[in-house]
Amino acid sequence: MPNKRTLVFDSQTGSLLASEEQLLGDAGKLRVRPYSVNQYGTFLTAERLR
Repeated sequence: MPNKRTLVFDSQTGSLLASEEQLLGDAGKLRVRPYSVNQYGTFLTAERLR
């Protein structure tokens, strides 16, 4: 099943703020409409690893 993943970054700091996964086609037995969001996450804190 095709999907679209999106990452949202702060334009000033470059920190990751959120991520989303959206179904683009028929999800079969899941019984959800195309273009439904099946995952969304927000990040309250972010740190850069060296």
